[in-house]
Amino acid sequence: MVSSLWCSGPPLGTGGSSDDPVGIERSCLVRQRTAVCPRAHTPAYCCDVRIQWRTRRRGCTLLLMLALAEVQLATTGHPAPVQFDLWRHMVADAFTPVTLSRADDVEGDGFRSAIQARRLGDLALSWLTSEAQTVHRPADLIRARPSGQYFLNLVLRGCGSAVQDGRVATALPGQFLLVDGDRPFTLDFGCTFDDICLMIPKDMLDTHLAAPELCTAVTVDGTTASGAMVLGVLRALRSQRVNPSPRETAGITEHIVPLISLAVSEAAMPSAPSPRTALLQAVLDEIDNHFADPDLTTGEVARRVSISVSYLTKLLASRGTTFGHLLQQRRLDHAWAVLAPDGPPTATITSVAHGSGFRDSAHFSRAFRARFGITPSQRRAGP
Repeated sequence: MVSSLWCSGPPLGTGGSSDDPVGIERSCLVRQRTAVCPRAHTPAYCCDVRIQWRTRRRGCTLLLMLALAEVQLATTGHPAPVQFDLWRHMVADAFTPVTLSRADDVEGDGFRSAIQARRLGDLALSWLTSEAQTVHRPADLIRARPSGQYFLNLVLRGCGSAVQDGRVATALPGQFLLVDGDRPFTLDFGCTFDDICLMIPKDMLDTHLAAPELCTAVTVDGTTASGAMVLGVLRALRSQRVNPSPRETAGITEHIVPLISLAVSEAAMPSAPSPRTALLQAVLDEIDNHFADPDLTTGEVARRVSISVSYLTKLLASRGTTFGHLLQQRRLDHAWAVLAPDGPPTATITSVAHGSGFRDSAHFSRAFRARFGITPSQRRAGP
């Protein structure tokens, strides 16, 4: 593994394929690594600029630099005429396949841009500096290369706007918005900008959202309580020179995802949500607060939110899930975080299983492996 790496591609005109005008040898760059996708846990071929997860289990194809602790990419150092094409490749390889256009597409003009990326458990944190551009992810690219990711964009300088699901949202410095990488979207940056982008696996965030389809392309202001906490964490991570330890990373991840869900939900539904949405959120909150109780049942949750078991089942079916699936997913996510390589040394596999709501450690181990592709012991041992 590489703790830090500066990489801007090989010399121009070497090793490039016919569809690569910049001359980047996309399958073999400078140095190579074999890594494991943290959530799919499938062996993956990776290199300094490109890491692609090939897995039958999940739809995601790219997780930014997750095999590396920190990576920096830049167009500087390359001739001006090819900088924009180079940036196109960097964005597609770092996040997900998109189409890019520039505001002033004059042949021969330079395009000074840079990405710095850091692994954060199952999340990927990046900060970008770039020039005016429009980013579009159309349906055909989504069908060909689903991402399985949400993209949170926090504007630090300049401004940006997002179009998705018929909504348009604009973010100024100190504001952020969310887009779903598996539905068509457009991001427009009208001037030079600095931006923090957090990639979040959809299955991590969706378990906290009562209405995910309403939470994209909505402006979240950093002056709200939950918005300010999200901004504070992202800015602190950006300024921190030392990478968080696995234990710190697990704690950050477990807390920032619910904070993001709260911030975007409040922004999406500033007035009282519909009774159905409010009840669904109450059910999700009950699961989130009591998943460690091995006796938690559909009937108990239904009683606490004052609805029938049949109506609770219908609410979850509208989300395409069931109570049992959602509860087990939340328990396993908690266990994954606790079993970080430098987690509490006294936490045995059995104690983690019981603390996550499982009565039987053997059943826990089977469910853990089915979900993540590795055993609890392998997770504890680390890479």
